[in-house]
Amino acid sequence: QPVQLETVDGVRCRLRIGEWDFDAQAVEQSQHNVLQLVGSQLLHDSSFLPKEQLAAFLEQLERAYVPENPYHSHVHAADMCSSLWYLMNKTDLCVDPDSTQAACMIAALGHDVGHFARNNVFLVATGDALAVTYNDMHVLENFHASSLARLLNESYGGTPGDHRALLSNLPSDSEQRARHLMTTLILGTDCSRHLDDLSRFRVRLRSVKFDPRNDSSDLQQSLGIMFRAADIGHSA
Repeated sequence: QPVQLETVDGVRCRLRIGEWDFDAQAVEQSQHNVLQLVGSQLLHDSSFLPKEQLAAFLEQLERAYVPENPYHSHVHAADMCSSLWYLMNKTDLCVDPDSTQAACMIAALGHDVGHFARNNVFLVATGDALAVTYNDMHVLENFHASSLARLLNESYGGTPGDHRALLSNLPSDSEQRARHLMTTLILGTDCSRHLDDLSRFRVRLRSVKFDPRNDSSDLQQSLGIMFRAADIGHSA
């Protein structure tokens, strides 16, 4: 069953959701459905997300993770989402409009969805069907992004006449931007890109024109770096 969406007073503080010391493993063991819990807490204030559809979407997203995968699991996704929330708040890049921030959280929750414990090198070397589909480029990352997109395309809700997609309240141009941001962030988690992207970010960071609050390109580059930091920052 999906977790209740109503934010209980103190639950985020008590469980440390959105803090660097959030323990996703411990919360999963004590509360269960940690992805649904983190998602419902951190997306609760996104006014354009219908609550019933959000609960159903989060339930389906958590189910789409492979239970037997010991690392790239729904627990890792919840941990990564909480870390990203922390980094965005601490750097004052909790951005407007709230659809951009929500897109970052949804991308974090879905960035490894369907992962089956193989890496890109293995898939390309063995001629896996996914490698063929994605032309040997960012194979798993493309797979995760498309899997998330399919879940976002589904309609949710049990109320008659209210069966709709999660992003249905967004204008089409805003939805397109949100989807593009999600895809870009997820594709950026391919570890083969990390050093090159980090080098480019360091160069841009030294520029006097670097302004992620007013330059959309700088913002997206900054979000991409934080997204990857959250993805691999569990040991920090």
